[in-house]
Parts: sequence; structure tokens; C-alpha cells
Amino acid sequence: MTALPAVVLALVVGWLWPPPDAWYQSAILVLSALAPDLDRAVGAFSSRAAAATWRGRSHSIPALALWAGAIAIGFHAVDPHPGLGTAALLASMGVGVHALVDLASPAGLALFGRRRLGFAVLAPQDVVLVACPVLTLGLGLAWEAARLPLAVATCLLVVYWVGLRLSMRRRALAIAREALGREPEGTFPTPWNPFRWIAVAPDGDARLVLPIDVAKKKAGDPRRFAAPRSGPIVDALASTGALLGTDGRWTLDLRYAYRWPVPVAGLEHDESGAVVTVRLP
Repeated sequence: MTALPAVVLALVVGWLWPPPDAWYQSAILVLSALAPDLDRAVGAFSSRAAAATWRGRSHSIPALALWAGAIAIGFHAVDPHPGLGTAALLASMGVGVHALVDLASPAGLALFGRRRLGFAVLAPQDVVLVACPVLTLGLGLAWEAARLPLAVATCLLVVYWVGLRLSMRRRALAIAREALGREPEGTFPTPWNPFRWIAVAPDGDARLVLPIDVAKKKAGDPRRFAAPRSGPIVDALASTGALLGTDGRWTLDLRYAYRWPVPVAGLEHDESGAVVTVRLP
């Protein structure tokens, strides 16, 4: 989810400190910004292994440092001309951008193990995180003299977007508290509109998902989601320690640091308790 914005933002940020070789710069920034998500390749060989490694140790702070160091040493061994210090700076820059995007999104960043810290402020598909840097990248490739001002403008716009999201999150939280009558379990951004949020609250062995329109200062009708207690998906998650708790009443989506509104596998119920929709990965 964060691979595209991380790569594009890393390339744009790299224009703020141009090294001697632009191609060298681009190659190392792209690889280092992609490196933390290489754990996705595990899923092609084993779903059980993917569940065990997904967004775990490969996204921890020690792992990020190892990624940066390995990439810098590898590039320096292939081409020692730019210097190991330049390679290390670029690799750290790429990995750092990926880490910041993860930290600001519901995906979260692992600190020293599987447990992750995430500030649900940015949705990885946010237009400012994707469309704007892509446009900047295209203009910068066609108009080299404009790279620096374009990079500065894009970085300032991303900072402004983060500030806007933080402000909207506080308002969404207040609306959710009033609508639910209690503290929500989590408040999450949606990618298509900074004023549209989703609040999640516990409801027995299930979760209530509450859409919020911050602009209109109101909440929509809640929807109730419950997870299965048994089945092959639950068994696979339980074997890797990915279940939240030990009774299997709710599964934790390993793509997110929080209990996201759509679980790994779950059943959607109507007001009478009847099953309406079965949700699978």
C-alpha cells in the first residue's frame, strides 16, 4: 500500500540533495524505498509464512537500518565513485521516507518486533501522496531546471496535508464520541476526501463501523462486523500468533497497526443478527 507513494516521494525528496550522478541517485532511492516491502514476496511461496512475516520484523527499526546499510554497501561495491557516505545518505533517505509514510498511515511502523506504532492520519492512496508527487516527477524529468522548486513545493504540500489531516482527525474523534456515547477504538482516514473518516468501536464480540462527515459535522449509520470463531483462515492466523486474543472472536488484519474496519475474515450482520455478507481476504 505504501510502496508507490514511498518510491515517488523518495525520488522527489532526493532532488533536494542532488548527488554527483542522477541515475545513481534514482536507482538507490527506488531500491531503498521499496526494500521494506520485499516481505510481500514471501506470500508467493507460502501464505503461512506471509502471515508470520507480514509487516513484522522487516519493518522494524533495526531492519530498516540493515536495509539501508546493505543497499549502501552493495551500491558502493558496484560503483565506488560517489562514495560510501553518499550511498548511505541516499539509502537512509529512501528507507526513511518509506518509514515516515508507514508511521503516518494506519499501516504503522514496527519498532523492535511485530508490535507496531501507527498514527492513522494519512491514507496511503491520498491524492497528495500519489498524484502530486507523480506529477512533480514527470515535470522534473522533462524540465530539469525546475526540479528543486518542484521538490520543495511538493514537500511543503505534503506537510500541509498532514496538518490538515491532523485537524480533521481531532474533529472526527469528537463527532464519533458524541455519536457513540463512548470513546471509539480507532478513527481512520479515507483516501478520497480529507473530511471523510471512519470510526471503529467495540460492540460485544464484534465491531461497529461508523462513517463520519467532518464537513457536515455528522455521523452516518453504523455497520456491524463480526469475525468467525473457526475455519481455515482463523486456524492459519492462530498458528502464527496473529489473532487478537486467544478466543478467535476477532482477527487482526496484519496490514494495519489498528483493528481496521474490514477484518481479515469476518461476517457482517444486520440489526436482527442475521448474516448479510461474508467477508474474506
